[in-house]
Amino acid sequence: MNKSKLIQDLDAIEVDNQDMERRCNSQLLGRFAKVSLVRHCESGEVSAAKIIRRWRCGKDTLASIMQEIDMLEIGHLNPHIVKMTHYYVSDKEVVLLLENCLHGDLYHYVHYSEELLPENIVIEILRQLLKAVSFIHSKSIVHLDIKPENILLRLPLPQCDIALCDFGLAKHLRTNEVIRDLAGTPDYAAPEVLNYDPIHLTTDIWSVGVVVYYLLTGESPFWNESKEHTFLNVCQLNISYPDHLFQDISMEAIAFMKRLIQKNPRDRPSAVDCFNDPWLSSTTFTDALNTDSSG
Repeated sequence: MNKSKLIQDLDAIEVDNQDMERRCNSQLLGRFAKVSLVRHCESGEVSAAKIIRRWRCGKDTLASIMQEIDMLEIGHLNPHIVKMTHYYVSDKEVVLLLENCLHGDLYHYVHYSEELLPENIVIEILRQLLKAVSFIHSKSIVHLDIKPENILLRLPLPQCDIALCDFGLAKHLRTNEVIRDLAGTPDYAAPEVLNYDPIHLTTDIWSVGVVVYYLLTGESPFWNESKEHTFLNVCQLNISYPDHLFQDISMEAIAFMKRLIQKNPRDRPSAVDCFNDPWLSSTTFTDALNTDSSG
C-alpha cells in the first residue's frame, strides 16, 4: 500500500504562489483551514495542501483532523478516493498534502459549462463515486459531505477519473453506537442530519442522489437563498422533476434519483445495491460512453 509519510520539517515544502495565482487555487475551508498549492523543494512535486491552524480550532476539531488523516490512509486502497502523500503535525498547524487534481471539481465544471453533461458521462462518474462510497461503507465510514465540490477531476471531461475528497466530517459508525451530527452542506444533507436524528451509511446515498440531480440539470433540487427554506425543502422532501429540466433525461435516470432521495434512510439502497439499478447497468449508455471515448 502506498501509505503517506509524516513530514518532519515543514521547510521541505513551499507555497507555489505563481501557480496558485495562475490557477486561483487558494481557498478558505471554513474558519480553521485553507487549501493552497505547494511545491516540494527537493522533488518539485506539486500538491494541494490543506492547512489547519491549531490555534483556531478546539480539541474536537483537532481530533476530527487526525481522524481524517486515518481515513485518508484507509482511502489509499481505493482508486477513487483522493490520495494523501504526506502530512505534517506541529504545535501550530496540521498540513495534509493531497494529490493535485488538475481539472477542478464537478461543481465548478457544471456551473461554468455551456452544456450539461450527457447521461453516459454522468453514469460513469456515478459508478466511480459509488466505488469510493461502497469502499468506505465497507469500513463502516460515512462521509457526510458528498457534494459536487468534493468530487475532483483528475482528467478533463469527457474523460472520467474522479476522486472523492474532504473527509473532515466523516464518522466511523460502530456497532450499537448512535451518532447524531449536524454536518455537511444543507442542500445536500439528508433529512436525518438536519433533524438531528441518527445517521446511517445510507445518509451518504441521499447525497449521491442529489449530486446526480445537479449533474444532469445544473440545479440543486433543495437549494434556496434562505437557509431555513432549504432546511424545509429537505425535511419535507419538496422536490420536483419539471419538464423544462427533464425533457431530455431518461425515465430510468429519474427513477434512479427517486430511489436514492427517500426520506426514510432505511428505504434507500446501499451503495452496492445501486450498481444493480437498470440505469447504471444500461448497455445503451455504456455503449455511448465507449463510442465517445474512441472518437
